[in-house]
Amino acid sequence: MSQINAGLNYLTGLPNTPWMQVGLIVLVMAGATASVLTGLDKGVRRLSELNLVLAVLLMLFVLAFGPTAFLLKALVQNFGLYLDHFFVRTFNLYAYEPRGWMANWTLFYWAWWIAWSPFVGMFIARISRGRTVREFVIGVLLVPTGFTFLWMTVFGNTAISLDMGVAAGAISNAVTADLSTALFRFFEELPGTAITSTLAVTLVAVFFVTSADSGSLVIDTIASGGADDTPRWQRVYWCSLEGLAAALLLLAGGLGALQAATLVAALPFAVIMILLAAGLVRQMNADVAGRTVETEGPPLAEKLKRILSPATRRDIERQIDQVGAPALETVRQGLAAEGLEAEVSREATGLSLLATSGAGAAFHYHLEARERPRPALTALEAPERHRAKEWRMTARSDDVARVRDVTGFTQTQIVNDVLDHLHRWRTV
Repeated sequence: MSQINAGLNYLTGLPNTPWMQVGLIVLVMAGATASVLTGLDKGVRRLSELNLVLAVLLMLFVLAFGPTAFLLKALVQNFGLYLDHFFVRTFNLYAYEPRGWMANWTLFYWAWWIAWSPFVGMFIARISRGRTVREFVIGVLLVPTGFTFLWMTVFGNTAISLDMGVAAGAISNAVTADLSTALFRFFEELPGTAITSTLAVTLVAVFFVTSADSGSLVIDTIASGGADDTPRWQRVYWCSLEGLAAALLLLAGGLGALQAATLVAALPFAVIMILLAAGLVRQMNADVAGRTVETEGPPLAEKLKRILSPATRRDIERQIDQVGAPALETVRQGLAAEGLEAEVSREATGLSLLATSGAGAAFHYHLEARERPRPALTALEAPERHRAKEWRMTARSDDVARVRDVTGFTQTQIVNDVLDHLHRWRTV
């Protein structure tokens, strides 16, 4: 808000005071409330697109009217320098030469993004549904990182070039005197100062609105147990509460209070992020290990039956007898034709295939009926998981520890699943 207020003070002479910034917070949160009320596909999306368009236009202007050749060469060099110093900069906390920069900037912004991670993560996950992992990584990690390199190079290196040239140190003096006005002092060294300064104020304001509406939307979803269609008054409540918290922090101490609150909020989320990362790696490995099961799921009729009429234990035992037993017998006959010993046996917990190689090693594949809670399609249904149960046909084998759901698989699919895991077992 201080930067918006500084820009308006520069353009119109509007007083630059804390209470004026509180008024700006009210206006920004009013815009965020209007955006949230229109929903994700209308207000939030359109404001985000407007924010991106304004940012690109402003960046292209500076690139065109600034030292273009110097900026293009600096972009390549900056990227190479970043890669060269990646590990050094990542782990360097200046333990032997303490400096305030680490606390006021580096650690603060680390904590800032950690504190924002639950909201940003849920928002990105919601708008990325249906994308592949590759598309997600490219669209969420690589493209924004590349744009950040370009943005920082265009504005940062242009400021350095101008400050060392025609500005004669005026830009760096403005940064030292008042950081919120430095951007507008920077634009004074480029043509069309009034236009670019107005565009910059608009960009910052729209950025705050998009941040507030997406954050409010995520908080509203979390507080509603995962519901997408929530009451309008509830969305207004969360937007108002965010604005009130921002105003109180501003009046309590400005940036210092905000930094302290951010650091306090980020600490528990840092632990949660580590656990989430471990869980993600575990689940990704499980998905890779069970690729056949994941890519050859049950047909539509089986999915509908699971939703409308959950299977009983008798249903699953019938599947094992009618589909699983012939599939395992087919594999046994194929192994016997290749001169390998194999047998299919009925056990108390299900049906098993035991294959023995020439070296004496044994491969075990087991089908059984297993009871488990019915899946919750939304967070609102989560408590129901502790009451409603269903039976599934599961498979486990010696190559992976994970139990796989093969309910509704055809005989051919089970045969392919056995052969796939037998091959993986032989090559491990």
